[in-house]
Amino acid sequence: MHSFFPRIIDAIEDGYWIEKFPFHCANDDLHPSVIAYGLGTKGRKSNITIFHNQYHSENTLIAQAKYGRLGEGDPRFTLVPCDYGVRLALFADISGNGYNDVIIADRYGPSMDDIWSDGGRIQRFENIGDPRKEQWQPRYIGQSPGMHRLRVGHFTRTDVIQIVALPVITKSNDLDTPVPVIIYTKPDDPMSASGWEKEIPFNSNFRVVHEVVVGVGKVHDDCAGYIASSEAMHGNHVTVYVKDEDTLPNQVAGVRWTRHVLDDFTSPGTGHAPGVIHQAVCADIDGDGVDEFLVVMGSKPPSWERTGVWCYKPVYLKNGKFAKFKLGDVSAGRVAIGNYRSPHVLDFATVSYSVLGYFESPIPLVLLYEAAPITAEKLNDDILFGVPRPDAIRIVDKVEFLDVAGWKMALVVVPPSEYPVKQGDGVKVIAGRVIWTDKDGKLHERTQAPAPFEASTITVKAEDDTISTRNEGGVFVLFEKSTTSGQPPFADMNQLSAHNLFPLRFPSAKILPVFNGRFKGDEFYNLVGFYVCYGDDSDEPICHIQLWTAGVNVSELIFKRGDTRTWPLWRTSADGMLLFRDNGTVDYPWHAWIAGNAFEFPLFISLAKEANIGVPELGTYRLINAKAEATATVEGGDSTDGASLTVSRSNLADQTFGSGTWRRSLDELVHIYTKLCEYLVASLESTLTLLVSKPAECIVEHAGGISCADETNGAQDTLVDKALGKAFSDLLELETNF
Repeated sequence: MHSFFPRIIDAIEDGYWIEKFPFHCANDDLHPSVIAYGLGTKGRKSNITIFHNQYHSENTLIAQAKYGRLGEGDPRFTLVPCDYGVRLALFADISGNGYNDVIIADRYGPSMDDIWSDGGRIQRFENIGDPRKEQWQPRYIGQSPGMHRLRVGHFTRTDVIQIVALPVITKSNDLDTPVPVIIYTKPDDPMSASGWEKEIPFNSNFRVVHEVVVGVGKVHDDCAGYIASSEAMHGNHVTVYVKDEDTLPNQVAGVRWTRHVLDDFTSPGTGHAPGVIHQAVCADIDGDGVDEFLVVMGSKPPSWERTGVWCYKPVYLKNGKFAKFKLGDVSAGRVAIGNYRSPHVLDFATVSYSVLGYFESPIPLVLLYEAAPITAEKLNDDILFGVPRPDAIRIVDKVEFLDVAGWKMALVVVPPSEYPVKQGDGVKVIAGRVIWTDKDGKLHERTQAPAPFEASTITVKAEDDTISTRNEGGVFVLFEKSTTSGQPPFADMNQLSAHNLFPLRFPSAKILPVFNGRFKGDEFYNLVGFYVCYGDDSDEPICHIQLWTAGVNVSELIFKRGDTRTWPLWRTSADGMLLFRDNGTVDYPWHAWIAGNAFEFPLFISLAKEANIGVPELGTYRLINAKAEATATVEGGDSTDGASLTVSRSNLADQTFGSGTWRRSLDELVHIYTKLCEYLVASLESTLTLLVSKPAECIVEHAGGISCADETNGAQDTLVDKALGKAFSDLLELETNF
């Protein structure tokens, strides 16, 4: 079972009821809001409050209008203050305008010992479609003393909305007299009617009614796989009823049910005192096709075992065996399960049980427990994401973590299934695989890296805007277009903004230890990055990803990629397997981000011709890229300018640029960035590869011995004639045409 992280929606004065509330009828399954409140007291009315869900795009604008800016929490509005003893709130589109009205019963009385004889009023509050409106218009439905529970649906008619209403008792302290089961039917004109027609199908069958429904658990294709209950009223027993194994799917009547007691939360010495459990509700919260059920409770005094939210998951249903998980520790009187954030994942909301004279929570809260197959935690300046193995889950999870430069990035885990991706968005796979078909019928596949010596784009252009993860599932970073962080190109770094999951910053590279104080005065910044690992007991690492940004005309030691995934940046053998240095680290070559005047440069063509390659003389060379037939390591591990290199010959057969391959590799490795041409030339006869950074200049000083420095340290003032000398005069012919 994955974790659920509680987020405080609000702190309230008292707590009793919570219900998910879809404002619109058309999208009642996705991003619902919640209605929550307490019972009130004799001297204080109960404020029925709607908390609009900020995961719904419309509600972010509501929050901005109410609070002046985003990020202040879920916008909340008082629907109506009701009289003491509010019992519940339901919703239905009674007026037919496409918006859900709210149905409430109030005036119950202080307790079962003091039922108001003229109470039990039932009203609907009209939703006119303005989510910012408060004090909704009440319209009377009916009245019956001790009204305790309502349900909306079709009970005796299928052509019109009906409400079934049940009192808990009808008179104070009367636990013996049966209570009527009342059905109210919506009139033809609910806007002008003074009340709804009622009928009483059962007048003497029930007494002391607490709930109207039981929790019915779905097991794959059987909608009535088992029944979950808390017994008795406000009881301490968690029970399930399981039908015989040979029963047909969906069969309820004519079935033998076996009762199993899963838990007894009775506290020693309390006798027949009221129990701690207030609700049990079924839902498939882990997406495996079998419903779990949640039990919510609050105890006095609070205790870990008897307070919060427990989850029971069927393990061996025939014998009534269930696994048990604690999902929340805060007192809970009711739970509302829904797709609050995502169509793929169920979250749940709770309200603390806090009733005057019964049990008063120290801090009554409305909480949203957000499902977290993906977890995130901050470690100093780094973020660690824990993800489930995609082939071991049944639900999709998506966590947006960064919005920068017109792109919104999210970490997504998809089980073996399909996932929608709009054309033009990007997918960088970090585990598993992703497959799609384009409009021409061509099949595209992405894994952690392209095949050796190949390149591929991260841009998805699926014909049906859908990708598949086949049998493996996939973990990937999704790039979606965004307007929140501005649209490039940016003429100045001040135009660039970033919005993070955590309040992190892009520190200047000059303060990073790896750069030894360089880049002072340069607009060069690094988001230290985030780690992704499997969130199981193995903690197996998947990858680490960093982000960099440089200002206009700032060239730094970063490889420029755009939206194309190049061949693996590390060195590989001929079969594509990565190579390691002597100290066990991955063998990366030198790489650079060469910047120009923003994105405004003319097109140009660069041609490279094969040249007679000689053997370089021993000396000091200002630019070196050790590749091919040699392995270069920094002496003593010193990363400062001018450090000595130790160069040793390697086995040619194990190198990517072995005999006969250099010309093809040159064609693949030529990259042109803003009026600067970088050529990687591998020598067949020497032990070094020379990196030429400008057409007319080569940064070489002949001085006996071999040392290295970076490509951008300002020593680019020696011309070819002066710097190369006779040994390199015929090394490279270069023609450029701008």
